Parts: sequence; structure tokens; C-alpha cells
Amino acid sequence: MSLCADRFRRREAQALLMSQFDANDPDVESVQCAVCEQWIRGGKWFARMACGPRTVALCCPLCAETFERNPHPYLRRIETLSGPLPPQ
Repeated sequence: MSLCADRFRRREAQALLMSQFDANDPDVESVQCAVCEQWIRGGKWFARMACGPRTVALCCPLCAETFERNPHPYLRRIETLSGPLPPQ
């Protein structure tokens, strides 16, 4: 496999991982809860929270409370999985 093809595949995988947690679009088909990683389908999240350039979905009151108390470990995990957001 060429170096370019390898980079392209890594970028595709990174975009897919980010899309799993990206709740910016209220009409998103499915997204994972930022805390427990449960899949939320059809916009049936308990809450969405904006944290800087990211908007995350939360599936229940417990996850929302947990995230509000300390969002940093969850945002760090999402960033580790998906990489930093590109500058705007």
C-alpha cells in the first residue's frame, strides 16, 4: 500500500470516529453519548451540550449530570479517538 493510500484511509477512519460523537446537526441519524458511548438514534437524546467547537449528545439525566460536573475526560477521549478539530 502506498503512503498516500495509507494516509487517506487513516483520515477516513478519523472522520468516521468523529461523526460518531458529532451532535452539531440536530437531524443526525445516530450519534454516541459522550459519557457512556451508548448509541442514540433519531435525535432521541436527553440533551446536547456545546463545548467549544464540539457539540455532544447525552443519552440520559445521569450522563448529562456527569458530563456537566467534569467534561474534560470525555472531551479528551473524543479528541483522542477522532483527533483535534481543524482550525476554522
